[in-house]
Amino acid sequence: QAFIASSLVQGVSVLTRAAGMTIGYRLYRNFTRSGARPAPGWAVLLAGGVWLVLLPWLNGWFSHVWMSWEQAMSRIDEVRFLPFYYHYFTSETQALTSLLSVAGMYAPLGALFWMSERTRPRSVALSALSAVVLCGAMESGRLFLPVGHPDPSNLFIAGFAAAATARLLELARRWSVQHLILGHAEPQETTPALSSST
Repeated sequence: QAFIASSLVQGVSVLTRAAGMTIGYRLYRNFTRSGARPAPGWAVLLAGGVWLVLLPWLNGWFSHVWMSWEQAMSRIDEVRFLPFYYHYFTSETQALTSLLSVAGMYAPLGALFWMSERTRPRSVALSALSAVVLCGAMESGRLFLPVGHPDPSNLFIAGFAAAATARLLELARRWSVQHLILGHAEPQETTPALSSST
């Protein structure tokens, strides 16, 4: 990164990438060994609670003083509901960064629904619906913040990211189960055909 003019050298990146590789490896081992069994209920609740605290923090709810109800309502007329309207009036880098950040915030929701044994069969639909509802609440909260503005397009991004995460995890689970079945399948012994001579 030191040789790229537009980049910053951050030592913490070494730690985060190493942690990401470690977590990814552990998840892969879990998939290939156990077929990705559902997580305990307490673990899902704990992870969901942490995520619900981080979500408003990532959306800037705790970083600014909220405006009054009258001030927030006066900003509704400024919201543009045309899909991806705000992406056309910014740079490609900022638009892509915004899209990936929203997708990254709501993708864990799909993983949470998929991890639970009760919601796994309906994880795609539940995660998409829940992501849209929560994203709507987060975007509505932006009306009360002095910086930024609500973006209705984020509802589509959040719903798709959560649903896609749940779907990809389920596809990975099915692949791992097939891998386990094939790995434990014992080769059948073949007996040579007896040749009969007359």
